[in-house]
Amino acid sequence: MSLVDANYLFIWVNIGLQGGCSDAQIWNQSNLMLAIERELIGIPEETPCPGDDRPIG
Repeated sequence: MSLVDANYLFIWVNIGLQGGCSDAQIWNQSNLMLAIERELIGIPEETPCPGDDRPIG
């Protein structure tokens, strides 16, 4: 499982589990999930796109 930025550069990769694991199993055991839950990484606040009033994450 991997995560890329807007420039298609890998910013997180998890290659430590067996191929038979589901995405949910990999996610639930990932350090990325823990970092997001504990607010240890800087995810921007939801804001509306230009011309719209609905916040987008």
